[in-house]
Amino acid sequence: MKSMTGFGRGKNESGNIKYAVEISSVNHKYFDINYRMSSQLLQFQERIKELLRKELDRGRIDVAVIILEGYKNQRVSINHHLAKEYLRSVAELKKNLNIKGEITIADVLRLPEIFRVYEEKQVGWEQIKEALEKALLMFIKAREREGGRIKKDFIARINTLKKLLEGIEKTNHKAKGDNKKRIEDKVKNNYKDIKMDQGRVYTEVSLMVEKSDISEEITRIKSHINEFYHIINSKGTKGRKLDFLVQEFLREINTIGSKCSNSAVSHMVVSFKEELEKIREQVQNVE
Repeated sequence: MKSMTGFGRGKNESGNIKYAVEISSVNHKYFDINYRMSSQLLQFQERIKELLRKELDRGRIDVAVIILEGYKNQRVSINHHLAKEYLRSVAELKKNLNIKGEITIADVLRLPEIFRVYEEKQVGWEQIKEALEKALLMFIKAREREGGRIKKDFIARINTLKKLLEGIEKTNHKAKGDNKKRIEDKVKNNYKDIKMDQGRVYTEVSLMVEKSDISEEITRIKSHINEFYHIINSKGTKGRKLDFLVQEFLREINTIGSKCSNSAVSHMVVSFKEELEKIREQVQNVE
């Protein structure tokens, strides 16, 4: 199990330029990546995304590529044709206006658009890739450690849900017989002067009791608990599956709450929902 929060850092100092890559993330429904890097490295964004996409399913991920030391792959090009045109024009101007003096290199350096600074493409990718892979390895391990802690929390809380469900089941089983007797007594006391078909009375009482029966909901919750254990112990991403399962838990426990009028069961239903909400909050952090 992996958490969606983590941090990793890697460096490569083997070339003329020394790089560091930092990866951090927080929970998010989808895979969302943000970059922090200098303009000459923007060309590598898609390559970085491809590497991360192979290992990460979702989360809001921040990637920073930092130049620790060295030049930034900048080069200077000279527009020789334009320089010759400048010199030709100046020579013509000197001749026409009868101007004395020589053109120096300092004069040439001040001429516009003679020099152009540019950045070489595809330089440094292998160094960045190595730093990225180191950062990613640390990042994944951090996610796994946090995921392990979340898994332990899940197990403890699911065990609490099991105990609460057992309490609901036992209390309801006892209350079911009490409810049947209470309804029968109420019918007999209120309608003792009216002739009634006893078979019909017992049928109606049984139907009323049946409407408050929660055995199916309890069976489904038990199945959900088993499925929860299966998911957290299986391979692959788990967050979306667990999120859906928590919604199923909530649906069943709400039905139990609406069916049962027993106060003890109602208190346990509230406790169950409180614990379930804590699980739901943790699920949001699972990849």
